[in-house]
Amino acid sequence: MSEFKDAVDKALDLLRDGQTRILHLLMLSFMTPVVVGTNKGRETFLQGATAEEIDDTSDMFPELRHYVEKYGRREGYWRWARSQPRKVNRLLYQLAIAYEVALFEAFTEDLLEAIFLHEPRCLASNRTVSWETVVSLGNHESLIMHMASTLISDVVRGDWNAVVKEFADRFKIDLSKTHAEEISEIMEIRHAVVHSTGIVDNKFLKKVGTSRYGISYQLGQEIALDINTVYRIDSGIGDVAYMMCEEVLRKFDAK
Repeated sequence: MSEFKDAVDKALDLLRDGQTRILHLLMLSFMTPVVVGTNKGRETFLQGATAEEIDDTSDMFPELRHYVEKYGRREGYWRWARSQPRKVNRLLYQLAIAYEVALFEAFTEDLLEAIFLHEPRCLASNRTVSWETVVSLGNHESLIMHMASTLISDVVRGDWNAVVKEFADRFKIDLSKTHAEEISEIMEIRHAVVHSTGIVDNKFLKKVGTSRYGISYQLGQEIALDINTVYRIDSGIGDVAYMMCEEVLRKFDAK
């Protein structure tokens, strides 16, 4: 029993360690104006900014060209630089959510692996394994690991509803009340960040509907997160993970 509890505790500890790294990432949002230099004021920022330097920066950041064309070289450079903290912070918050979901999926995988290694009978299904695979794996433990990895890959694929269903069907553990709609929304945000640079499309709106976090989603617009929302999401993920561990330990009498 103690080895199983240690494995469950380790899964939760790894998630929490990763969440600490997210807090470190969010610290950058407070440093962005300093890094950009706009906190020193217009004249100080533009001091020594040559036309060649601005043009070179335009090559790296094509967006700057639009500012220069609209406002002139120096004024456009200043206005573009002032817009960077907001844009950088928005990206940081989106990346934090993407990383949060990755951590939560890894935690779920670790938790499922701990269960299957502790109670291999939970792997029972109508699936078949070829004799060739059995022979190549060589022993019972390797076979269990192979079966567990295959099943985990099928379950943990960015769909919280699939995870909830698996826990209900296979372990008789009800996760339906664990902020299911919030978790689904978080995963859809991650999907939008990774696959469409955070832009809201019809598919996203259809799946998410009204935000449980008060986020205003507009078709064709980038998802706008703030630091307080990221903190709420981070805390909510931690609460759900803790509850999952509690339910699993209770189910398998390992507390």
